[in-house]
Amino acid sequence: MTRRIAEIALVVAAAALLSWGMSRAVARGEPAVKVWTSYAMVGLLVLCGVNAFIRSARVGSAVAVGCALFAALVFLAAMLGEPVGTQNRLPAILRALLFFVLIGVASVSQAISSRSLPGGR
Repeated sequence: MTRRIAEIALVVAAAALLSWGMSRAVARGEPAVKVWTSYAMVGLLVLCGVNAFIRSARVGSAVAVGCALFAALVFLAAMLGEPVGTQNRLPAILRALLFFVLIGVASVSQAISSRSLPGGR
């Protein structure tokens, strides 16, 4: 039960971070909220949150892999992208990476704890 509470806390923290970042993007008038990556981030968040209760090792592993892929994409985009003179670029990159780390840690924890259950679902 303690692990589940920690996983839910990680998901809630990631949700707060995502909603804060999206509200800032909307306030600046950026179309970032309407692109497929935003929908995928919300999907990962919902899957991880639901998996805290259904305890599926496969879902936990899939979310962890998705988070790793998105974190790699964020890192590569930051490294290969053109230098932009905006002040919010580095904090936005760090927020995105923190989001994927929070969700990734929660999903890995779910995958590990689900495998230790009888039947391994």
